[in-house]
Amino acid sequence: MQFVLKLGQVFELRALNLHILKILTPGITPDYINRSLGLASLGVYEGPMLTSALAIVKGTQVGVVQFNPWMVRRFVSPGTYTVLISNNTRNVDISVSALGTLKLYI
Repeated sequence: MQFVLKLGQVFELRALNLHILKILTPGITPDYINRSLGLASLGVYEGPMLTSALAIVKGTQVGVVQFNPWMVRRFVSPGTYTVLISNNTRNVDISVSALGTLKLYI
């Protein structure tokens, strides 16, 4: 997902949850593209690239991982922001679900 923030607007990230539902290729040792991001990650990035996440959650096993729900993250710089789910392995297929809320102030 991508969203454009215009001058004077503010987006607030209120929730960001990554749920790894199932590992579809069991019994394989993962070949990580980026080990620090776990099996899968969900993040908000400025622009389309998977670098310097503004908010990120990383899953290393089946289960739910969430961004700190008591901390609101505000985006105020105009530009294009990308919300991206990434499988960070070359050889493991996984089933994931993502949930998040963004509030726009105009």
